[in-house]
Amino acid sequence: NRAPLPEVAAPMPQRILAFTEDLKAVVPPATRAERKIARLVEEVYRVLVAVVDRESELGKRPPPKLRISVDKKAMSRASYTLDKKDASESITYFIGEDGRVAQAPFLLAHELGHAVAQHSLGLMGARIRWMKATRVLGVWHMDRPVEDRELSEGNPFLAVYLSLQRRLHEFEADHIGGVIFSRAGFHPVAYVRSLAWLGMQAEPNGPLLFRSHPTSVRRMQYMVYCRDQVASAYNHSTKAQELWKRLADSDIDTVVKFPIS
Repeated sequence: NRAPLPEVAAPMPQRILAFTEDLKAVVPPATRAERKIARLVEEVYRVLVAVVDRESELGKRPPPKLRISVDKKAMSRASYTLDKKDASESITYFIGEDGRVAQAPFLLAHELGHAVAQHSLGLMGARIRWMKATRVLGVWHMDRPVEDRELSEGNPFLAVYLSLQRRLHEFEADHIGGVIFSRAGFHPVAYVRSLAWLGMQAEPNGPLLFRSHPTSVRRMQYMVYCRDQVASAYNHSTKAQELWKRLADSDIDTVVKFPIS
């Protein structure tokens, strides 16, 4: 049962790749516990990637490369990135101070949603559209690649524009990621419960207009809106059940209780 993924906007031109962000340095797992988490994360990623069609849904691109890094200064998380040096895509899973791994299917499926939608390319397109508009007005000129924070420094209008773009991308990544999550055999209810966990652990701070992510409550409400498509994609999978149990058992105190069937 391979339910279709939600439609996404047309990919941006390849020239936009000149404005992608640098990849952060990877701190490889060093301890026995970290290496165990890394192996589980790699297994989860293989299960998720297996249900994404490279021909039609990734536009014949190879799946993003999985990178695993340790960051004890923050919670466990994941990020999707384009490398401006060689235009390669990657998803980095950060093993955080909490050492939790039960949310890995949710985190990785969400980032795969960003990859399918080519959201990094979309953000680059937003920057370029702004650059062209300001150049015509004679307000601002650019002769080199810049980062988001540098581009929007002293310009609250651009900061708000980029923030709105990112938040729209998060909703779309949840929709696509939810379908991938269900296709792989992970129960769709667990995706929403993981959003609740995310809200408890790291609710975004700061003025609403400048937030890069919607609140977890808004994201859960959106998942209710697209629940039919996500639920119809669910495939009962013994392999996913077994993997889920291993993920939960690896956590000392699992915050999110995952349904099995």
